[in-house]
Amino acid sequence: MKKLTLKQRIIEKWENAGFQKYFQNTGWMFFARIFGMAIAFFVTAIVARYLGPEKYGTLMYAVSFVGLFSFIASLGMDHIIYRELIKYPERESKILGTSFILRIVGGFAAIFATMFLSSFFVHDLLEKKLILIISLSFIFQSLSILNYTFQSRLENKKLSYIIITTNIILSLLKLAVVFSNKG
Repeated sequence: MKKLTLKQRIIEKWENAGFQKYFQNTGWMFFARIFGMAIAFFVTAIVARYLGPEKYGTLMYAVSFVGLFSFIASLGMDHIIYRELIKYPERESKILGTSFILRIVGGFAAIFATMFLSSFFVHDLLEKKLILIISLSFIFQSLSILNYTFQSRLENKKLSYIIITTNIILSLLKLAVVFSNKG
């Protein structure tokens, strides 16, 4: 048996179609993540500058408080959904439907828990309103199960387009609120 050099082994692996598909899918998701982080950095800087230290601190307090309850909304199902879609692709609609319903229920439970506990720990009316508005995002997190469909099919290019487009739209909405002086 002939011993391959490191360079030959790398070339052999690189030419493997499965590796190339995996590498491309990972690359698209990496790009979408970096792009989203860059946009978030600039938008956060603009929002923080607009709000000032006190109001920005209030906003971040509300975001942090709501974040404590995010585990309820996801129910820890992320890896399970992905695994089941790979294992049983013929059951995709049933897996996604069940996951969606569970995520909706989890979202409402998270909103209820957030608002219930905020009534004990948060006394400022503005903070309570911010917590309610931010906690409503738990309902929309149920749509994230569609990510697993694309990931299980190794169609991350489409998913990254969706993620990038969503980041751009949400960032433009945040900037529109800031520049309209309604924030």
